[in-house]
Amino acid sequence: MKKIAFFNAMFLFVLIFVGLFATKIFDNKRIFNLCQNYQKVTIVSHQNIDCSAEKISNGNLNYYTFNSQNLPQQNYNVEGIVFYFSPQTSIKYFQKLFKSSLTKSTTIQGIEVYHGFHADFNKYVVHKNKKVNAQLAQTSEGWILGFPLILTGF
Repeated sequence: MKKIAFFNAMFLFVLIFVGLFATKIFDNKRIFNLCQNYQKVTIVSHQNIDCSAEKISNGNLNYYTFNSQNLPQQNYNVEGIVFYFSPQTSIKYFQKLFKSSLTKSTTIQGIEVYHGFHADFNKYVVHKNKKVNAQLAQTSEGWILGFPLILTGF
């Protein structure tokens, strides 16, 4: 049991490391065409994005939150992106998005957390012989999907 907890903790550490240091992972158009029906999205970037969204800075990272109608049009590099979906969104939507590669990985703060791989994103880690580049969590407020992981908390 201790070995399983250790490996889960190491997996989460590796995901956080990849998430914090991965750069230029995303093609902006591909991201927003990939996910549909989201309520809002948070972009995490080292860059200053010229936009009307409120900017929250944490260290050298900037967090910008947009609804699906007011996304910035400029090109920018992102360290991560987090989509928020309504609670009515079905797990089947995410299974289809990830072509059934979505797997429950652990429970954090009482929240079921899944991981998956999407071929449109070129950065990944290998966990249990599977490529992983996304995290998904279902909270009481809805679903949170993060590439390469959820960088905004649950």
